[in-house]
Amino acid sequence: MYAWTFAGGKGNSSIKCIDIEQGWMLNHEALDVHTLPLSGYNIASFSSHGTAALGIIMMKENCSAGPGITPHANGFVVSQWRPDGSPNEADAVLCAIYYLSAGDVLLLETQSFEAGTGNRLWPVEIQDAVYATILLATALGIIVVEAAGNGNIDCTAGNNLDLYSVQNKKILNPADIHYRDSGAILVGAATSTVPHCRIAGSNFGKRVNCYAWGEAVTTAGNFPGIAAKSTTDYTSQFNGTSAASAIIAGAAIAIQCILKEAGRPLLKPAEMRKMLGDASFGTASANGTGKDKIGAMPDLKKIIDHLLSQQVT
Repeated sequence: MYAWTFAGGKGNSSIKCIDIEQGWMLNHEALDVHTLPLSGYNIASFSSHGTAALGIIMMKENCSAGPGITPHANGFVVSQWRPDGSPNEADAVLCAIYYLSAGDVLLLETQSFEAGTGNRLWPVEIQDAVYATILLATALGIIVVEAAGNGNIDCTAGNNLDLYSVQNKKILNPADIHYRDSGAILVGAATSTVPHCRIAGSNFGKRVNCYAWGEAVTTAGNFPGIAAKSTTDYTSQFNGTSAASAIIAGAAIAIQCILKEAGRPLLKPAEMRKMLGDASFGTASANGTGKDKIGAMPDLKKIIDHLLSQQVT
């Protein structure tokens, strides 16, 4: 709410955001979101999830569940299901890059199964092609917000990213010689109650930069329903790293829009990641960043005050 007192704080600027996942209810009463010529297929069976993610960011001010974090955000969608009918996350990211500029925000509401396990889930960047496209996006100045993943298909047990290994290479462990950094902001999930503890299903590790609520999130749609049913449905049960990463994306959009409207330089991907994960500008988890390994939850008021107090050179 503090962000809304600033020009651009509700997302009303030229900053664009794109949500990549599988489906949405694009005619929901709470949303004003746009498709693109290469948006791909909107899969109805996943519309509950997509509607909920978008609602966190951009529910309209006059809807019954209250506004999203940036209700005036300039939002678009791109599906993992490409125009040829095949699932291809890397191609979806490339499509999004085509439409985005430096300073814009890309939200990755997707995760990837570990090869050979059938049930363990990790950040989508474990796919080499997706990693390469995320790296390209961040190199071009696009802020990429990526869900850390929900551990397994039942969302009951999170995985330690420090231990993920491909051919004995721990590519998600910053302390390992084989670590590879895509530049994305990796988001974990915590309880809604204070002090915030990592929820059981959230992945964790040194690579996770920040966290937000991963339970009891109110938003548009009928999640956890399979498909969205009504354009007037709302839920108070959206959860997991999907909810958390949407919250962080909303915060990133607010920050960029405020800076844009104030005539300030937009944050670069590395700057945004550092700011959102800095415990001095947020709330540490109950067990601290060293044990929970989900970083800090950003405090928009502290971040806005800090950024606007800086002299422009």
